[in-house]
Amino acid sequence: MKKLKKIKKMFICYLKYLYYSLYCNFKNINNSDTWLISERGVDARDNAYHFYEYLKKNKKNIKVKYVIDLNSSDYKKIDQNDIVQYGSREHYILFKTAGKLISTHIMGYSPDMSLFWRLDKLNLIKLKGKKIMLQHGITYNNLEFFDNKTSKLDLFICGAMPEYKYMLNNYGYSENEIKYTGFARFDNLNNKSTKNQILVMPTFRKWLNYVNDFKKSDYYQKWNKLLNNKDSKL
Repeated sequence: MKKLKKIKKMFICYLKYLYYSLYCNFKNINNSDTWLISERGVDARDNAYHFYEYLKKNKKNIKVKYVIDLNSSDYKKIDQNDIVQYGSREHYILFKTAGKLISTHIMGYSPDMSLFWRLDKLNLIKLKGKKIMLQHGITYNNLEFFDNKTSKLDLFICGAMPEYKYMLNNYGYSENEIKYTGFARFDNLNNKSTKNQILVMPTFRKWLNYVNDFKKSDYYQKWNKLLNNKDSKL
């Protein structure tokens, strides 16, 4: 039943995309001067949010819009004049017509990341904007959806030099399509000490919510071993 509901939801989402695509073409809607920014449509706390903040403070001539759901706990962090309600009419129109499409995730600025990644891969959608990937973590292994032929990104941002070299050599990007700039969220860190420091920021995965005994998980065991390792000096 859940699978059928999901398929129905995705089908309706695609129909909306087709409708608004025709609408935009008929009305000759042009938002090429707009930068549409999002993370996953429900949050504002990663590279996209910090990039958005940078634009608001330093590039006030750029017209920027941020996709976020009304029920998100991060909703109030975004200027109310910039908010695009996730899944709204405005969202579909800007997704189709904005000049820049920027996210921490593949198709994170779309009304459905999973659906539109597949549709784009099959050439079933046509967007006017440049697709820019800010990322939300360092890539270190083979991920099919990051391959240039699959993702069809116009710009891929790297957070570390080894990552940049790895991506450049293995994912089919040219030097014009991939850049090493560091992550936008790094600029928000404060150096409060003159000592050499290493900042460790473990990620979390939803599947951990379903682990019966968290302390027995590989995730916990490995982090606990690192943090309690006398040689690590953490």
